[in-house]
Amino acid sequence: MPDCPSAYTEGFARARLHDEEAAVSYIRHTVLGDAELDPVMQEMHGLPPEDLHRFVRAGIEQEPDVLRTAPRVLRDFFDKADSTVPPWVDFESFKPGMRAFHANMSDMLIAYAVGSAVEGFSTLVSKSFSITGRVTGLGPGAERRLRQNNRHMVEVYFPGRQFEHAIAMGATVSQEQKDSIVRIWRYAGYLLGVPETILFTNEAQARKTYEIGHMCEPSPDDDAIGVANAVFKAIPAMAGLTEEAEIRSFQMYAYRLSRALIGNELADQYNYPKTLRNRTLVLLHYRLR
Repeated sequence: MPDCPSAYTEGFARARLHDEEAAVSYIRHTVLGDAELDPVMQEMHGLPPEDLHRFVRAGIEQEPDVLRTAPRVLRDFFDKADSTVPPWVDFESFKPGMRAFHANMSDMLIAYAVGSAVEGFSTLVSKSFSITGRVTGLGPGAERRLRQNNRHMVEVYFPGRQFEHAIAMGATVSQEQKDSIVRIWRYAGYLLGVPETILFTNEAQARKTYEIGHMCEPSPDDDAIGVANAVFKAIPAMAGLTEEAEIRSFQMYAYRLSRALIGNELADQYNYPKTLRNRTLVLLHYRLR
């Protein structure tokens, strides 16, 4: 039995009753670091932050002139990431998912912003955003973060809860396309450092990990509430709205749509404004628009 972080104790007990093996696996992975990247970052911890960010960006954006001036350990890390492809990756099988995403891009991005991302903030990941102030702090932090996530979405795609939300909003995604999106995100998870011991192989496994994970997580606290609601302050700016009345109206519409996607229970925990609680009517109105 793994040592359980105190924040997960109560939820872990519930999750074990639902699925002992999956719950133990989830908790075990909450205390694992990144076996490949952690030593790299440890060796580079003395670099000025601006240099570290510049070198990491150069590796991600494939800027060889900048990257060749980075420490050898970071160059080796990116070389390995570029050259190592797991045998289970079939790039041809990604095409149906790519087509589905671009055919439904508007619904996919909205489903992410007011559905998947907000749900994600109910977990302890909200702590990192709250502590750094990258979303809740002064300035355009939340808007910048949403734009970064949208770019990430365009380049990778997001399976599981998101295409379920997008379908509810009117997107058309076939089973073949769903399977393809899951394969895309499985490879993305691998590149992000998710151990293969917990990396899903299909949609059913992804959903089980999602459900068990949320069972283990504690209830949303003030940090989660603050980060989740910061999203709705950023959405009108991303839409280019400047008039106060338009901003308020658009925010309330986003809250209403988010409540329909994430459910009344989580929306109430987030202290959402009082909006229409009937999911069917809200989603029908969106699809008719």
